[in-house]
Amino acid sequence: MNTQQSTSTFAIIGGGIAGLTAAIALKRIGVDATIIEASNEFDMVGAGIVLAPNALKAYQYLDVYDELIKTGNPIRQMSIYNQRGKLLSRNNTETYGKGLFSLSIHRAMLHRILLTQLDESFIIKGKRSKSILDRQNGFEIVFEDGSSVMANYIIAADGIHSPVRQQYLPQSTKRYSGYICWRGVTNVPGLKLREASETWGKNGRFGIVP
Repeated sequence: MNTQQSTSTFAIIGGGIAGLTAAIALKRIGVDATIIEASNEFDMVGAGIVLAPNALKAYQYLDVYDELIKTGNPIRQMSIYNQRGKLLSRNNTETYGKGLFSLSIHRAMLHRILLTQLDESFIIKGKRSKSILDRQNGFEIVFEDGSSVMANYIIAADGIHSPVRQQYLPQSTKRYSGYICWRGVTNVPGLKLREASETWGKNGRFGIVP
């Protein structure tokens, strides 16, 4: 049975970092967007990520910067070493950010902070989009369970396997970059690192971000 819910001005498909940030930006100009997330719950998933100065500047504009700084770790220096430990290059991230630095933070913590900026009544969970139908008064988003919602505008933020992109850009394909990356998080209280670094070797690269 196809059950249709009320019409939203903006519907954001995907409740990840991009989707939540877009919703916060819309809220800042007085628009409450409905976020549609495929997962039933927001779990503590992912590893560490680094927000570059341009991302921090955007979060300054959205009044989220102060909360991020309380939780993340400023990264003001990035170094590259060869496999024998010789320094190849070193950059000060504040040079590129005009006073702003890079910030390392666990993805789950960033996601949690973004969620606190939004009213959860505008978040629909457990709905995976199947297709989008053009209607006279907007778009109908049809979900895998047969239900649907209407929206005047849609923002697709549903990731690398986006069914929305596949529908509107069927020629778009994923391309293997030639890299395989393993990422992890560990707790080492006595390790006093003041920089992020990569060590480049013949068989791969190893990066550390405190």
